[in-house]
Amino acid sequence: MEKKRIFIVEDDPIIASDLEGIIKDIGYDVCGVSHQPFEAKKKIESLLPDLLLLDINLGSEIDGIDLATLIKNHNIGIVFISAFTDKNTVERVKSVNPLGYIIKPFTEKEIEVTLELVFSSLNKEKNTILSDAGNDFIFVKTKNNLSVKIRFDEILFLEAFDNYAFIHTGKEKLLVSFTLKDLEKRINASFLIRVHRSFIINCNKVDAIHNNCLMIAKNEIPIGKSYKNDVLKFFPTL
Repeated sequence: MEKKRIFIVEDDPIIASDLEGIIKDIGYDVCGVSHQPFEAKKKIESLLPDLLLLDINLGSEIDGIDLATLIKNHNIGIVFISAFTDKNTVERVKSVNPLGYIIKPFTEKEIEVTLELVFSSLNKEKNTILSDAGNDFIFVKTKNNLSVKIRFDEILFLEAFDNYAFIHTGKEKLLVSFTLKDLEKRINASFLIRVHRSFIINCNKVDAIHNNCLMIAKNEIPIGKSYKNDVLKFFPTL
């Protein structure tokens, strides 16, 4: 099983190092560490970790809660680590729906138990992120518990993104916690065809074919060599 990837944001290098050691010792992967919120934001958006361990006081004009707000569209789970327990801080924390809150000073056991519970919860949620609702549509459940209805015929294309996948429609781009292969099994429609190891397209949405690419709503989708013959059968030309 692939290790869960955790990103640490902590302005104190000593505490950050302690956290990194603890997390690795209990079997998780630390995919990044940052001491500064603006740097952290860029790295988080690039790496898309499974979980973010986030200090609140980052010694900057924006704190950890502000950072959590800035990255909320990426649907990354957050556990705060802080010495603050005042009512105002707690109310602000609640507004970003974290998965946990660890109070400093912490112990290795507290970190271990919190992470085990968090990932257990995330795994259960993952199993219900995509729910079948009929033959021609699904509901995609987002982190804020809003279930968005997606009709299969609205899908432009599906795109692999590491261990995740994007669902592209004419209205939005949704990140889901499934590989493209898993998503392909769950969204079963004859007009959705794989054209590349990283792309599945709606053949009814193709506007043009140019060399080894398909044009869909101004997006250029490559055709993989091993898929080319099968793909072109869907698009007879005169």
